Amino acid sequence: MTFDFIIIGSGLAGYNLVKEFRRLNNDASILMITSDDGRYYSKPMLSTGFAKSKSAAELAMKSADQMAEAFNITIYCLTSVTSIDKTAQSVIVNNQPDAQRYQQSLIFATGAAPVQIPFPPALDQRCFPINDLQDYDHFRRQLADRKHVTIIGAGLVGTEYANDLAVAGVKVNVIALDDRPLQQLLPQPLSEAVQQQLAEQGINWHFNTSIADAKYLAEQQKLALTLGNGKVITTDLVLSAVGLKPRTELAAQSGLTINRGIVVDQSLKTSDDNIYAFGDCAEIVDQILMYVAPLTLCAKALAKTLNGEKTEVKIPATPVIVKTPFCPVVSSLPHHGEQGSWVYEGEAPDLKATFVDTDNNLFGFALTGKKVMERMKLAKQLPAIL
Repeated sequence: MTFDFIIIGSGLAGYNLVKEFRRLNNDASILMITSDDGRYYSKPMLSTGFAKSKSAAELAMKSADQMAEAFNITIYCLTSVTSIDKTAQSVIVNNQPDAQRYQQSLIFATGAAPVQIPFPPALDQRCFPINDLQDYDHFRRQLADRKHVTIIGAGLVGTEYANDLAVAGVKVNVIALDDRPLQQLLPQPLSEAVQQQLAEQGINWHFNTSIADAKYLAEQQKLALTLGNGKVITTDLVLSAVGLKPRTELAAQSGLTINRGIVVDQSLKTSDDNIYAFGDCAEIVDQILMYVAPLTLCAKALAKTLNGEKTEVKIPATPVIVKTPFCPVVSSLPHHGEQGSWVYEGEAPDLKATFVDTDNNLFGFALTGKKVMERMKLAKQLPAIL
């Protein structure tokens, strides 16, 4: 079959693009191809679902059929793109002989996949990432009435899930090679404030170490994890949150330019004039912006471009809000390698850090506790990302 546009991926990127495009154009034909079941949901809500006792079905806002009807698109669910022919402007799905063709553009909205690291064999069936609604559903079913979870990784995802599971009454251990939580988002004093506040809620931190060995205790139906520092932790399940990597394999196979992500210019065009990419899979002018605010702005700009009005995406400073109610966090780090230093105000856990140069120009900030109330005022003073 032939469509005007083909979108690969049905996450926030793909569906936001459809929504924005349909504001401009109701006539063009669109095929969306997704490897999952195509339900529409907000991915950031996954790390608040346990505290709210939400099932995957309750987090889903619309089914694929409902989205297809609402936006007049065709959706192929549980379908993999096997190959892409840029010259013929066609894609092959599930190794089937009949190609799906795009008359105008192909859009990669394939997102990012959990980083895979080697684990002891005992963890093979008891260690899970949560990167989409199906992952969430699987982990929640595995958790059931179990009350001990160990999280590997103390970045944004690991810290959010630690907070969420603790609110849900789960005993949480966090293991990380880092020195402290949110190490890539917060300067040390603020990071330590978060660590302390979450520790007071029963979250146990294990830094500068990893899992050296794991054994399944059949009688107890638990895992015994031996850490590199010699400590032994008993747990029911392990949640892997060691990071995400842009999905670039298909784009690379198609001959598109790849660096850390699918390389695109400021109009989100790849090295092929008829192929675009945005969201977690894309590297926009040397930057990978794995957050909702940039994604939303990219969807708006790309919708205009696909409708015939070439538009470069403009991204202002977009602070990252970390969903840790035990200790609220907002971070907006410098994006362009500016020279400066951190200046601190307040007392833990209510801390404010501003990154300024010698002329007191603001290039970044981080806030914890009650200081998060200042984020809008500070964000207006920051230079744009793009």
